[in-house]
Amino acid sequence: MVMSDKVLLEKGGHKLLEDRLVSRDKEEYFIREMKCASLVEKRSFGGLKGGYYLSIEFWNGDSKDFWFRHRLPLKQVYSAYFTPSFKPRNYQVVLAMEREVSIIILQWAEKINELINAQKP
Repeated sequence: MVMSDKVLLEKGGHKLLEDRLVSRDKEEYFIREMKCASLVEKRSFGGLKGGYYLSIEFWNGDSKDFWFRHRLPLKQVYSAYFTPSFKPRNYQVVLAMEREVSIIILQWAEKINELINAQKP
């Protein structure tokens, strides 16, 4: 089998090639082994580790989540999260960050699902 090196998408150390996804930790996940990709929201205690993730389900029953970072300045995001009083502007910063990350993830999920569907007989 010939492996492709053509990069379709690249963000935050993750690379989507025609036949596989290479994560920022250099792990490879092959398209032929994937069942579907989707956007998932996870919340944890305190909400600090929660957020939106690209979730990939595999035919063997496993799943893997990939995190993508937004482009907003971290100082602005931390300020919005940790300001003690509620301010509409802070809420807008958090919403903008979540919106941007979800758009990135949806773009990746759509492209991965296209590649998965192209391999089906």
